[in-house]
Amino acid sequence: MDVTGLADPYVKIYLLYNQQRIAKKKTHVKKRTLSPVFNESFVFDIPNGADGLNNVSLEFMLLDWDRVTKNEVILYFDHPKLYSIIERINVYFTQNNFLY
Repeated sequence: MDVTGLADPYVKIYLLYNQQRIAKKKTHVKKRTLSPVFNESFVFDIPNGADGLNNVSLEFMLLDWDRVTKNEVILYFDHPKLYSIIERINVYFTQNNFLY
């Protein structure tokens, strides 16, 4: 957080395969806000031979960008199984009769 009480947040997303980071994506920095909205999409290539999605996971880091010092981690979240995220999305869409 800056001396003004605001942050310059952005998100890093890592794709992990067998607990190894293999790809990274970043959002744009949202300047001077404590309520950022990240309406961005990312596409990751899943490695061949990934045995479905059982060995694939995602890691999220919310950081505060700083011009002078090291960017500060605000929040860290990892999800061990990408498959379970996709399964939950499918269940939600099915239960709510969405077509996709």
